[in-house]
Amino acid sequence: MDLMLDHFYGRIVAKVRECRLSADLEALGTYLRNRGHRSSALSGYMCGAAHLAACIDRGLVSLDGLTADGLQQFARDHVRRCSCPRPRTKGSNFVSVARHFYEVLQERHGLAPAASATRNATPVEMMLARFDEHLRDDRGLREASRETTIRQLERVLGERFGSGPVDLACWIAEEVRHCVVKRTEYSLHAAKQRANAMRSLFRFLALEGESVAHLVSAIPVVRRTRFPGLPRGLSEEQLGQLRRAIDVKTAIGLRAKAIIECLVTLGLRAGEVAALRLNDIDWHAGTLRVTTSKVRRGDILPLPAHVGRAVAAYLRRGRPVTKRDRVFVRHYMPVGQPLHSKDVTSTVTRAFRRAGLRLPSMGAHVLRHTTASRLVRAGVNFKQVADIMRHRDIDTTLIYTKVDWPRLAEVALPWPTAVVS
Repeated sequence: MDLMLDHFYGRIVAKVRECRLSADLEALGTYLRNRGHRSSALSGYMCGAAHLAACIDRGLVSLDGLTADGLQQFARDHVRRCSCPRPRTKGSNFVSVARHFYEVLQERHGLAPAASATRNATPVEMMLARFDEHLRDDRGLREASRETTIRQLERVLGERFGSGPVDLACWIAEEVRHCVVKRTEYSLHAAKQRANAMRSLFRFLALEGESVAHLVSAIPVVRRTRFPGLPRGLSEEQLGQLRRAIDVKTAIGLRAKAIIECLVTLGLRAGEVAALRLNDIDWHAGTLRVTTSKVRRGDILPLPAHVGRAVAAYLRRGRPVTKRDRVFVRHYMPVGQPLHSKDVTSTVTRAFRRAGLRLPSMGAHVLRHTTASRLVRAGVNFKQVADIMRHRDIDTTLIYTKVDWPRLAEVALPWPTAVVS
């Protein structure tokens, strides 16, 4: 470990060798290496930690009652007016390493944060907490969907009632209507989101016995053209180009291939791919259990052989060693942590760019559109397509009628021609 320290800090280590936190600095170096930080980042972090350790040793900040937020706030304040003798570090490393250093200090010294006064929840927060339980337990919405709804309502109710009591009787219909209409300044989608959130809340309150019928009827209906454009899928040529561009000689390439096959063959959403767990795959039965990303509802899908081979190749030769049970995990810091839906989307976007494809939309949902479009063009009826894509409403599937060129041609009328006399 001393060799690594000498390599990374050089003269800085010599300055803090006698510091009472020198052993903690060595432990921090091990902690950061285990997280997967690269050597360049590790060097900057350790220089910042050496400066921070010197500040603690000089008594500029006390370990008694210290919290991660407190140590990071000290770093932000100190770096602006630092006049410490060398070695010192000015910059983002000094601030960003504070939380990592606190984790090590807490583990080694058993730091107990000072008791803080608990803030009482406001009436708005208590109401929304009940509503959130209703969305989770009664309607089965997942966390991401609930967060979007609650965030919309926090803004509306916070602007109207602040931290005071929620008196819905004093909320007139014109005010409710204005809350929705002013969101059209951003987009019709934003206005529709707010209208849906408010309507859902008022209906919940009506079930609880609140007199909110006048508020439900006051919410305007936001008209948006349903599915105004064509679904943006890939042609067979583009799909082949995408698959050929993946470098399966690397671990990240193996992960990209497995992700893309799950998206384009099974029609999964990005969040569903990110949420896949090892025990969701039944290798003997050849099935895959998927928990839909919109509601807490599971489905069992057949696992085609080529998709299974792609996933198995990644698990055997590409996946980092980790205690996590997610199928797809990070390969860079923090190594082994689960992917999120945005990481799946980024993987697809990078694959598009490597393949030289420049599309209007380059996210993961393009591959889901590709799956549905291929099924429709192959003559699969729309009820079966809806079942495969796990659409709760078959109307969602009807957008793909626009890509069924052979059947559209059957109903097209001949173009009228002018009669020349």
